[in-house]
Amino acid sequence: MTATVRQQQLFSAGFVSWNVLSSVGLIIINKWLMDVVRLDCILFLTALHLFASWVPLYVMTKTKSLKVLPLAFVENAKLCSTFFFTVAFFNVSLQYNTVGTYQLAKLLVTPATALMQFLLDGTTVSRPVALSLFVITFSVAYATVMDVKVSAIGAASALIAIAASAINSIWTKNKPNELKLSPAEMNYHLFPLTGTVFLIASALLEKNPLGQILRLIEIDRSASHVGVPVTAMMFLTCVMASSLNNSSTKLIHYTSPITYHVVGHLKLVLILAFGVIWLGSPIDGKILTGMIGAVGGVVWYTVLKQKEAYAAEALRAARAQS
Repeated sequence: MTATVRQQQLFSAGFVSWNVLSSVGLIIINKWLMDVVRLDCILFLTALHLFASWVPLYVMTKTKSLKVLPLAFVENAKLCSTFFFTVAFFNVSLQYNTVGTYQLAKLLVTPATALMQFLLDGTTVSRPVALSLFVITFSVAYATVMDVKVSAIGAASALIAIAASAINSIWTKNKPNELKLSPAEMNYHLFPLTGTVFLIASALLEKNPLGQILRLIEIDRSASHVGVPVTAMMFLTCVMASSLNNSSTKLIHYTSPITYHVVGHLKLVLILAFGVIWLGSPIDGKILTGMIGAVGGVVWYTVLKQKEAYAAEALRAARAQS
């Protein structure tokens, strides 16, 4: 194994671990906020998360550890729109479709990304990699997708969200090189604009989001309140979201859009396992079989990508010697 491949693997493993831990933690806390605290302003919360993600980048610019080059508004708006459409239309899909249909749409982002990569820049995947992706997607669907019912609005929303998610991950990989920016520089421009868009959407679509946040602060200040401080958990979600958003960009940069979505499937399996082990969620043979199949598919995919990396490095070395 060459030093270049080893270094690439270490970077990839580090960003995968960072991303998975941030994502699983964020999902668990957000679920608590939605189900227990009854917070009902997901767009406003997403805006807070995006501004929180921008703060460490701003601090880096002030400490001279990050130099930010300008980015044309049109390019920034393209990235912003695909991210916003992903979140917004997946939410609409969930509203008009069943949970099973919503989950299936999320799974279809992986093959859609492979198709988009081929259409946009001619990138293909080998047959073994395609088979491993099929195993992962089918296994996760087998474990999680129950009732599938589709409405016209829900189907249209799901298709838009799938396309937007696929394009967003591809642009996140390609745009930094195209625009001569680092992933951190791109995020420095992207997060404030996208956060502002979500704030506007929240003001138009959600019921008194700021009032909901202020209510939580009042609950924490109440002498009768016992248990976990809600505002502390809100702050923690912002920290976790900042970690997740910044690590996601780096994960795509050091791996690929498809690997990023494979990691997303792995997160879902880990969340299912967390529910079974720590929360006593019910499990049957169907769910267990799907989880094992998904993990096996991820391991297979990882081995295949490692072999591809070795082959590519060997080819570069051979060309350098010739």
